[in-house]
Amino acid sequence: MAYDFNATSTKIDSTLATNSTTRSWSIWAYREGDGEGGEGRFWEKDGERLFWPSSDAGVFFFGDWTGNDRHAVWSGTSATNGWHNIIVTFDSSSTANDPILYWDGAVATMSGEQQQTGTKVTGASVHTIGNNAAQSNTFDGRLCEFAVWDRILTPAEAASIGKGFSPLFYPASLVEYLPLIRNLSSYKLGVATATDATAIEHPRIIYPSSYKFAPQAAAAGSSCVISLDAISSGRNSSGDITVSHTTGSGTNRYLIAVTTAQDSNHANMPVNSIKWNGTDLTKVRHDEPAGNVRTEIWYLINPASGTFNLVADFAGNVGEATLGAITLTGAEQVAPEANNGATGTNASPSVSLTTVADLAWSITVAVAEANFTAVNNSQTVLTGYPLTDQSYESADAARREITPAGATTLGYSISSGQAWAISAVSVAPAPCGSASPIVGYKTLLGAGF
Repeated sequence: MAYDFNATSTKIDSTLATNSTTRSWSIWAYREGDGEGGEGRFWEKDGERLFWPSSDAGVFFFGDWTGNDRHAVWSGTSATNGWHNIIVTFDSSSTANDPILYWDGAVATMSGEQQQTGTKVTGASVHTIGNNAAQSNTFDGRLCEFAVWDRILTPAEAASIGKGFSPLFYPASLVEYLPLIRNLSSYKLGVATATDATAIEHPRIIYPSSYKFAPQAAAAGSSCVISLDAISSGRNSSGDITVSHTTGSGTNRYLIAVTTAQDSNHANMPVNSIKWNGTDLTKVRHDEPAGNVRTEIWYLINPASGTFNLVADFAGNVGEATLGAITLTGAEQVAPEANNGATGTNASPSVSLTTVADLAWSITVAVAEANFTAVNNSQTVLTGYPLTDQSYESADAARREITPAGATTLGYSISSGQAWAISAVSVAPAPCGSASPIVGYKTLLGAGF
């Protein structure tokens, strides 16, 4: 079921409070009136908002900037009493960029605008759906299927979503997804909160066939999706590395440690052990070509929460070495579901990883005798690894959520064809605590569902 907004007080607060210079938003809307104050919101965060103005000129996007604010309105987007998908994409890294709006999957015509100047104003507020934080611009109608990506959706992706395909078909950089089917559970973050919201008929949405369950509030201690908890990293040129890392108190915790090494003496490069607060991690794999580089991946199920040291004991005094710590929550408490590695000498290090579970997370770590220039295949670089102040750029690590399960290529680009190694591992999400079945590939949600 979608949710009905009463034009006076209804709002739903997502837990998504992060900011991104590249962002895409998608929502399904059934407009019944202008909304409170003649500007009923689809969503709003820190002054950036999307709404239908009472002038009926079309969907209006507003962005708060230090100079001129960004205004944009699109003609042909003011229909009432029917479901429509509205997607906005905006790259705010340049004042020359314009937002793009897709109406039911097709690019809409911008009929008026004010170009932004200065810099974009950001803050720590969450995304509020169907209202602003002050509850003074309540939407009049129905909303559901709210999704946010920290990237720009392609026209093909927008067209697919506009035809009724779920955002789950496009998981790369998807940072929030609230289907709003009977409840407020998120596929990506914490449960949303609602004020004066009433469940109502949902539009027809097509979900991936591998999604056997609709999202429900999970039982205590369980999750439906994996979330990033924390990342830390360190490096040195004398062998062993100690990294201080803070693990949160979330449920179904999982620690992945990745190492890279470069040395002309291969006997120095293996890692003898990695310990978290004195507890041994288990090695998954290592990859080492004929060249002077090596990668390794280790893991620990349910690491102790708190701030402790992660210590990697190398076999010798490695010329250059790095250690990265990645903690996750919502991970299945078993050994990694899959792993693979590769070595080579071209300028495009890559590995094929065959995941088993939908919504599994991949972690890759790579090292080369050359500089890294790009992370590819929809991976997200793990912030803080490698260190921004390190003296070389010859190691990198990244993550990706993969759905549907199966063989996926994960890779990087380096400055020239030199020896490289790459290791990859995937971790499955913990089972949901409770769920209701969705039958079939094309799940059509309608009255009474």
